[in-house]
Amino acid sequence: MGKLHTLVYTSQVGLGATLLQVKEVGRSAATHNATTGVTGVLLTDGSRFLQYI
Repeated sequence: MGKLHTLVYTSQVGLGATLLQVKEVGRSAATHNATTGVTGVLLTDGSRFLQYI
């Protein structure tokens, strides 16, 4: 078993981003994480993201 690594970061949605674009970030992250074996959580309030992986 390899080493366990944890990363927590925040980011902000760009000005003018639509709710559909914000949802697409979540879908894209979930797809990428599933294919690479990354687990964690992605939270958003519609203008900011917090990811714990």
